[in-house]
Amino acid sequence: MSGITARSLSDGLGAEINGVDLSRPLDEETFKTIHAAWLDHGVLAFPAQKAMTVDDQIAFTRRFGALISHHMPQFCLPERPEVLVVSNVKEDGRPLGQEKAGRNWHTDYQFLAEPASASFLHAIEVPPDQGDTLFIGMTAVHDALPAATRKRIAGLNVVHSRVQTWPILYPHRPPLSAAEAARTPDIVHPLVRTHPETGRQCLYLGDVMWAVEGMDRK
Repeated sequence: MSGITARSLSDGLGAEINGVDLSRPLDEETFKTIHAAWLDHGVLAFPAQKAMTVDDQIAFTRRFGALISHHMPQFCLPERPEVLVVSNVKEDGRPLGQEKAGRNWHTDYQFLAEPASASFLHAIEVPPDQGDTLFIGMTAVHDALPAATRKRIAGLNVVHSRVQTWPILYPHRPPLSAAEAARTPDIVHPLVRTHPETGRQCLYLGDVMWAVEGMDRK
């Protein structure tokens, strides 16, 4: 496919991809261009994708690797456990999706032994204000640290605990059930992770970070 372009959105993070229709199958060359832009820019925006269906979205994201079924299936599309619905709309008193999702700085699925490498957000209806989705490049944050600090933290590990942080992050939600807690046990990840394709290092932090191994939490 010709005519695909990547327009940088900032000095350190993000690019807008134009000249591609995600409702259509992508040839290998086009996908390689998109994949390379993702590695270069970290976050990609695909405007004007109104023709894209849920199946198109799943097919496109599967090109990047195996998909993860969400750990809260009650908020997923029927027969589509890979697609979480985020919505504040209610029908008959029941929310159509998860409300107030992602309001804390986080990395998706950081509490899994094998976290997701990426997430795909498809905005159907957005609020007129206070609905921004914000991103920060943790590679740039790592690179901006003093050399002595990078050396000091290079071998540290972090405990990520969805269970321990749940009542702190979501005091308005019901407690996790025993089954929900069992699905997401505490996981340890390096504080500094190395990207398997680019070799760049980043700080691996987020809202379910509970403790740094070997350090007093206080």
